[in-house]
Amino acid sequence: MKKHAKIFLSSFLTLMLIAAACLALTSCEEAPEGGSSSPSSNGSSVSDASAEETPSDAEGPVSVGEGDIEFLFTVTFLDGSTEEYSVSTDKQYVGEALQDAGLISGTQGQYGLYVDTVCGEKHVFEDDGKYWAFYIDGEYAMTGVDLTEVAAGTLYEFKAE
Repeated sequence: MKKHAKIFLSSFLTLMLIAAACLALTSCEEAPEGGSSSPSSNGSSVSDASAEETPSDAEGPVSVGEGDIEFLFTVTFLDGSTEEYSVSTDKQYVGEALQDAGLISGTQGQYGLYVDTVCGEKHVFEDDGKYWAFYIDGEYAMTGVDLTEVAAGTLYEFKAE
């Protein structure tokens, strides 16, 4: 009897690990409200939630978030493909709004948030020579995403470079 219980428990845990791995590998899929968090290099936690919708079947920007202020967010992936989002928020900073919507994650460093993952695609310059560049209305941003105040109607972009 104990042998069957061990086999059942082992099979159950294996299936749970597989399910967790599948969820972690899907980009910009629906996640529970609040998402999960991952520790950063300095011990603080940074949101790693996924977006509320996927743009694959959508026409035009996908709507994410909740709030009175709305802005556009575009992602250009390394392969040149793009995704567009219409973000609604009440957050003060773009970084907060994008993290809250589950579109970006990264680690806090001495210069602010280092965004290493956008819609599930991760780039760390030290590892692959690529990074996520932040743009505001088509111009390379002079401030970090976590220090850029939300402005209604503005286009914010991350491009893998």
